Amino acid sequence: MKRDLYAEVSARIIAELEAGVAPWVKPWSAIPGANTRATP
Repeated sequence: MKRDLYAEVSARIIAELEAGVAPWVKPWSAIPGANTRATP
């Protein structure tokens, strides 16, 4: 039986939305340089 990739992705997105998580929100900052840190 062939996997239905669209159904799997849709089910995952719906589950995350129901859990209160917006799956399309990026977890990083859009401010240039805000995601870098100096390494000693």
